[in-house]
Amino acid sequence: MEKEEPCGLIDVKCADLELHHTAYVVPDLDAALEAWQETLGATLEAGPTRVRADDVQVCFLRYPGGRVELVCREGPSRGDELAAGNSRPDHVCFLCSDLDARLAAARDLGGLVVRAPVPSEAFQGRRMCFVLYRNVGLIEWVER
Repeated sequence: MEKEEPCGLIDVKCADLELHHTAYVVPDLDAALEAWQETLGATLEAGPTRVRADDVQVCFLRYPGGRVELVCREGPSRGDELAAGNSRPDHVCFLCSDLDARLAAARDLGGLVVRAPVPSEAFQGRRMCFVLYRNVGLIEWVER
């Protein structure tokens, strides 16, 4: 039997990880959806869905081999992040089997939990959270 190697998360293995999506923050969800479909041939997989905990509307676009999430803030924007009216990359999302173990490992590595675990409408009520890592940036964790 092959030995499973840790993936930098202190005894939390890579085998339970699945890349779910890459997210883009957009100023106008309808316009962005149309642009991604026309320009890159995206297929709408789910949404738009309101995620109350973060005061955003999201939708998921499907491509062969992956998906992109478009995120549009409903409330006031944080800072001048979309002043030019352009979308920008925001985070990468992974599914994991043990969200609590992932958070403990993140804290051990100096990660900052910027969104505590909450049930999310975007994931049929499964818990999700955001962790900011110094060396990789913002990661969203979603329990399977």
